[in-house]
Amino acid sequence: MQIDYSRFDHIDTSDSEADEPIAASRLPGQSDHPPAPPANVLDDLEDYFHRLDARRSELEAGLGASLDEESAVPSVERFNDADFRKLVRWRGTEAAECAICLSSLSSDEDGLQLPCAARHTFHEDCVRSWLSRNVTCPLCRVDVRAIVRRRGQSQESGPSVGNESQDSPRAFGYTRDGGVILRYDPRPPPELPRPLYIPFDLHHAAELVEIQYPERGTARVWRVPRNQ
Repeated sequence: MQIDYSRFDHIDTSDSEADEPIAASRLPGQSDHPPAPPANVLDDLEDYFHRLDARRSELEAGLGASLDEESAVPSVERFNDADFRKLVRWRGTEAAECAICLSSLSSDEDGLQLPCAARHTFHEDCVRSWLSRNVTCPLCRVDVRAIVRRRGQSQESGPSVGNESQDSPRAFGYTRDGGVILRYDPRPPPELPRPLYIPFDLHHAAELVEIQYPERGTARVWRVPRNQ
């Protein structure tokens, strides 16, 4: 069964509405299917998901190849001490929330800001623990280790023409048309309500993506990968 994964719940410009949880219940007169996005947003989302699925296939193929080798155990990519030293310390004026421990991050606490497009910020201890086992941002899943290492190389030897494609906006967590990837959750918690257009037997496979389009609002997209 193939799901039309490009349908999305809504795009709005209200900060208060953007923070509201996504509801699975239907309001009176509301259709089972959310309204179609503007054509240019739809095209941008299609491009993002095409690249997302291609990258997933590459990673799965690489993992399978590593498991076929003598070690039979894939290597785990992680941050090292030099990588951590290149991260920006957070000095906020207002309280924020650490998406790892889900507790508040006040201005008098130590925080680290990642170099992804959304500048996601976490408690220092929380993000150190995460990055010691992963190389991606916990929210948007951008490869932040690659970013800090390329920046380090550029500072030491100057910009390299060979890194042009890697240093493109997409590598930092932007979509093709400049949308900022706020969140990509391949396994949202089961208690988070799914939209009505996601079949119940596929709730476990549904992914959640939030992309902010400057001056237009935030698209919240629930989708099921094409291989499901």
